[in-house]
Amino acid sequence: MQNLDKLYIFTNSRKIREFNAKFQNELVPKAMTIAQFEQKAVLVPGRFEADEAYALVLMQRACASVREASERLRIPSEFFAFLKNNDYLFSFFKELAISKKSVADLKFSDIYADYEEHLGILEAVLARYKELLAAENLYDGIVLPEIYELNGGFVKEFGEINLEVDGFLSEFEWELFSEIAKLTTLKIIFQTSKFNKKLILKLAEISGIDASEFSLYGEFELNLSSRELKKTGVLRKNPLVLKRSFSARSLQAAYAMAKASEFVADGIKPKNIAVILPDESFAEILRLHDRGKMFNFAMGESFTRTRFFQILKCIVTAINDKIRVNLSEDNYPNFNEFEFNLNEFGVSGELFAKFKNGFEAPCSFEDFRALMEEILALESDHAAAQKTREELFYAQSLARYFSFTLRQICEIFLIKLARLRLDHVGGGKIGVMGVLESRGLKFEGVIVLDFNDDLVPKRSVNEMFLSSRVRQKAGLIGYVDRENLQRFYYESLIGGAKKAAICYAANEEKIASRFLGEFNAVEDARYGDESYAALFNG
Repeated sequence: MQNLDKLYIFTNSRKIREFNAKFQNELVPKAMTIAQFEQKAVLVPGRFEADEAYALVLMQRACASVREASERLRIPSEFFAFLKNNDYLFSFFKELAISKKSVADLKFSDIYADYEEHLGILEAVLARYKELLAAENLYDGIVLPEIYELNGGFVKEFGEINLEVDGFLSEFEWELFSEIAKLTTLKIIFQTSKFNKKLILKLAEISGIDASEFSLYGEFELNLSSRELKKTGVLRKNPLVLKRSFSARSLQAAYAMAKASEFVADGIKPKNIAVILPDESFAEILRLHDRGKMFNFAMGESFTRTRFFQILKCIVTAINDKIRVNLSEDNYPNFNEFEFNLNEFGVSGELFAKFKNGFEAPCSFEDFRALMEEILALESDHAAAQKTREELFYAQSLARYFSFTLRQICEIFLIKLARLRLDHVGGGKIGVMGVLESRGLKFEGVIVLDFNDDLVPKRSVNEMFLSSRVRQKAGLIGYVDRENLQRFYYESLIGGAKKAAICYAANEEKIASRFLGEFNAVEDARYGDESYAALFNG
């Protein structure tokens, strides 16, 4: 019974599954992801959360009401074009919100006035967007940090809350958890490294404990309610890691299979091995060569691989590019690539004609849904069909506010579907994941692919919008901060492993990441490229 009033908060659901597996024949304590917890811990009285589609509508209206947004920032005023170019606006405004910063803070930090005009326009767009939300008693992630209230009743349900921090928390989250620490016992679990000094300084600031108490390469528990710091373990520094370069990128897939087999032969269980992909698109190459079903892909499979997506994409591309399509049996010997693919998918000439004849005409949602159902009749994957029908609600929401041609609504739907993933089923026990998915996890065997300078570290779209100088002066997470955070993730993975290997492409266009110099790396020269290439033919 001692665990029933405790709550454990983790970065991701995979960590929760790992945590739950530790409890045998006893009650499992309550556990949530940090996102799930924040949804329950905050309230916005008198307002309702805006759905994604309507938030887009309001943002477009805000941009349209600020004339300079279109003229100077090239933000499309026409809704269809805006839909395809809106991500950076929401991302930028949300980052400001969770950082507890305003556009005015950025303008003040821009000492050379490089961005003054652009920031002034964005400030007007944001103000108008907030007005539109307030007028309809709505909120979203952009205004939440300004207007939320702490759900004290929910927080007090727990006698102790344990928060595991694997990277940065936003200023909004630090504010939230500092308030929670006044209502119940809050313990923060974390590790220290030369790469997460920003976290150490923040914890020292909010706890009042001198930063020198947070010794490097330790595991700690900070009771934020009582301001007590306890060291619970020591981390391994400068671990040994194998490194291997390949002139052909695809050979890294063979290396991953070979190293995984070696790790298993050395006594590591497959479930305790992870393959880390800085570029998750490499999963397609890995999947192509994984004939023995060694791997389980945590990121799932891209929806673009589904029959439904490929049919709709093929139809839309053929009509847009004015490709001749004649699916009659008499034309079979003369089929072009599009005709052959559509025929193989089971698309009839009548269905293609429905799209082509109405492509540039206004299309009601009911007519669009009827066409999608005809394609879904050709989709054998139940999960893909279910996911498609769920996404039709998004198209239906947009159709309430705007009229679209069949071409426009098809292209919007394809953009939306291309971002989806389906769970990977039928794979092996060796996990394949991106570095963010691996946060806070420990594996006995770690294999990192694509460790190249153009991929490690990754840059965010927001860092491309403002210079590092302005970001740092304004108190936003800067490029160096994000680089160090990624260094910390890789260091934690490799430091926690018994065996680790890194490979990368090395040719005229590719060089190893400069992060490689942070590790005690030795050349893995056991086999030549020919031996790895032979695995593809074995």
